[in-house]
Amino acid sequence: MSGPSSTRCYIAGQVEGGMIQGFGFAMSEDLAAEDGKIVTANLGEYKLPNIRDIPAHETLYVRDHTGPGPFQAKQIGEHGAIPTAAAIANAVYDAIGVQITDLPITAERSSPLCANGPLHSCLKRHPQNRFPVRQPRT
Repeated sequence: MSGPSSTRCYIAGQVEGGMIQGFGFAMSEDLAAEDGKIVTANLGEYKLPNIRDIPAHETLYVRDHTGPGPFQAKQIGEHGAIPTAAAIANAVYDAIGVQITDLPITAERSSPLCANGPLHSCLKRHPQNRFPVRQPRT
């Protein structure tokens, strides 16, 4: 991940902040537009993730002494934002057998895709495998 780290809290904050950005992009942030005009009026409608939305996670450190900076340091940035949405979309594909290509991934967007997909046919054959629907937090 980086060369010798002088401030591990800073690195963890960058990695975790990027992951949370990617999580929001994948699961809740929706900048709606109609006729080329943004219709999402405020951040209440945009649905940024809050602390209660974030799953348990862990930041791992991998030492690498090949950075171009002083003491072989490397940039950290918020690179966690880049792969998060793709990882979540692939996890949904593994779970329901339908590739989601439009973000954010919501029940409203994925349910129609599942209507005749592998998950639907499996649940028709094995109704005892149905999971209870999780209610949103209030």
